[in-house]
Amino acid sequence: MTMEQCNKMIEEMGFNDIFQKLPIGIEVYDKAGQLVDLNRVDENLFAISRKDIVGINLFENPNFPEDKIARLKQGEMVVFDCNYDFDNIRTNKYYNINPKTEGTNLRLSIKCVPLRDEAEEICGYVLMFTDETEEYKKSEKVEELFTKLKTVMRCSDSLLWEYDVKADKMHIDLDLRVLGNKSRLIVSNLTTKNDFYEIVHPEDRERVLTQGFEKIITGEIGEYSIQYRRLFEGRYVWVRAYAYPYKYDEAGKPAKILYYLTDITDEIAMQDKLRWAEREHQRKEYELAKAKEENRLKSMFLANMSHEIRTPLNAIVGFANILAETKEMEQEEREFYVDIIDKNSELLLQLIEDILDFSKIEAGTFDITKKHFDFKEICEETYAVHALKIPENVRFVFDRELRHVTIYSDPKRVVQVISNFLTNAIKFTSEGEIKLDYEVLENELRVSVSDTGMGISEEDCRTIFDRFVKLNACRQGTGLGLAICKNIVEKLGGRIGVESTLGKGSTFWFTLPLMEIQED
Repeated sequence: MTMEQCNKMIEEMGFNDIFQKLPIGIEVYDKAGQLVDLNRVDENLFAISRKDIVGINLFENPNFPEDKIARLKQGEMVVFDCNYDFDNIRTNKYYNINPKTEGTNLRLSIKCVPLRDEAEEICGYVLMFTDETEEYKKSEKVEELFTKLKTVMRCSDSLLWEYDVKADKMHIDLDLRVLGNKSRLIVSNLTTKNDFYEIVHPEDRERVLTQGFEKIITGEIGEYSIQYRRLFEGRYVWVRAYAYPYKYDEAGKPAKILYYLTDITDEIAMQDKLRWAEREHQRKEYELAKAKEENRLKSMFLANMSHEIRTPLNAIVGFANILAETKEMEQEEREFYVDIIDKNSELLLQLIEDILDFSKIEAGTFDITKKHFDFKEICEETYAVHALKIPENVRFVFDRELRHVTIYSDPKRVVQVISNFLTNAIKFTSEGEIKLDYEVLENELRVSVSDTGMGISEEDCRTIFDRFVKLNACRQGTGLGLAICKNIVEKLGGRIGVESTLGKGSTFWFTLPLMEIQED
């Protein structure tokens, strides 16, 4: 069939106008495969003019698969997709391409139809080209993004659910089941929103419900992220979840929501380890600082000890020598010297007892001997002993009408604590009042010594029961008394503390477990 015959046939069929106006590229070949006609869409598609392409042979096109050509020659209709490479056309000198198409490709959908005459013999071929380049690029882009998504999910040990709000259905796309064999996130499809909440850890359920998923379904928030524990194959796994709506209904409410889940169990475990390591580091730093401070205080204690012991000892020896060497002395003067010797002897004895008690505490041999006794009786005895030491301008108060209370404890150690409180109160109170008191609480006895002395600052109140702490360096003492009291009270099962206002006075208190109460 010649070109003239072909054109005549098309004109006779009345198809010429349609041929030119079809939205797809059309090429007509004769029996030998020679191109005899093409429409304008085809010229535009390949950016070539009719005169430059008419006469090329269909069967020599380097971009067409050989098997498709073979089937076409046998008279079959052939349909296939083709990556039409213009550089391949130029390299094989199939025809002279337009320079504009150099280095470019077209993605074509091609349909090849054999033409037959009245005798059913092949008399030519018609090729129809549909340009799908843009759609193909979009598809490639989607596939690329999809591949990246699957890669990310593999790397991060993740799952992707889709939730249909109207149908209340949640499922996983099979193509996104991409986890490795070691994953803790075992793939399983959920059914409803309630199924989803059921597998959330009970402690996290309310938080997940109120903070995110319900709000994103109603459109109150646009997206959310949350960490929680989720049940997988009978055990809870820490996950980080992201939820994003990607389809909306006519009212603008979310219709479909993507729910992206990542296993962060190892991350949480690592964070816990880091927090533990940080706490351990801080604890060790604190213990080291505390040990350094205690060593410093011990050094100060040892440096001061010779002075603390020598001072009362010098007074005792000095005034004892005066008494021994002075034969004629007024009785009043003699009593004055004897009183000084007595006071310094008591002070020296207290210093030594504190040192011995502290040594026992450090060695773990500090003894506690408990028994039943009347607490009011030991308070009256202690009051009587310390009443003689009260300064002239200070009232010493103890309510003798207080109820009798029988407790099970160590009376010697209890007296030691009360005496220490009273000694300090006397030492730091020059006028006003010192009061010894106790009261019965629900299951314990609370004992207190209050004074109107110089008081203690809030900062000093926090450290006053530590070892070697002396708030007034001008006052004699080891700085161990209150630390020993704290150790005694704790060994007796009680608590100890202080309430004070600087310049107004202090109240030192301790508690003891209560066994039984006896009334007068």
